[in-house]
Amino acid sequence: MYTEEPEKQADLEEEEKETPNVISHTVDAEESEILEEPSEETMSEGEPEEKIEEEKEVEEGEERVEEEEKEIKYKPPKPSLSREEAKLLKIRNKMNSYRPRFIRMNSWYLKRLEDVWRSPNRSLDNKIRLEKKGYPARVKVGYRGPKAVRGMHPSGFREVLVYNASQLEGLDPSKYAIRISSTVGRRKRGEIIKKAMELGLRILNLGGAGYE
Repeated sequence: MYTEEPEKQADLEEEEKETPNVISHTVDAEESEILEEPSEETMSEGEPEEKIEEEKEVEEGEERVEEEEKEIKYKPPKPSLSREEAKLLKIRNKMNSYRPRFIRMNSWYLKRLEDVWRSPNRSLDNKIRLEKKGYPARVKVGYRGPKAVRGMHPSGFREVLVYNASQLEGLDPSKYAIRISSTVGRRKRGEIIKKAMELGLRILNLGGAGYE
């Protein structure tokens, strides 16, 4: 006899075979859609590359600056002083701390008078000249520093005012230090600094040139 059950079973088996394929197709389609959708990471793929390049350029620039600084690094020399000169420098520094401030007569209450020293010898009634009690001190020889270190820079060098690079020749780096004149321009100033560094001379007014 013919029965419908085998046919139904066959149909069910065929449907079961077909359904996994459909599910797999749908899964594949969903995965492809997900892959095709532009993500934030893919959208910003170009930006990180640019940032990395910029960071590399910044690092390279910093390395160049560090190399230049290493090349320009300047250590000023120290003076060669005798024992007596070093002792007299200490005495002079101590005298400077006790030395009074010399000012002009009446400059403390007359605005038109500058707060600088002027000789009181021309005035008849000048209280500083008469050395009256309660008035500023008068300039005297006894306030001077030791003769051996007079005019010496506090660092222990003899100061030389320089206007061009040719004046640096023949200067002893252990005795003399240079001061660049304020009238010297930028280009010539750079030449003087470069040559002074080559000769090992100390520059007293190096300023903010970026050297140590």
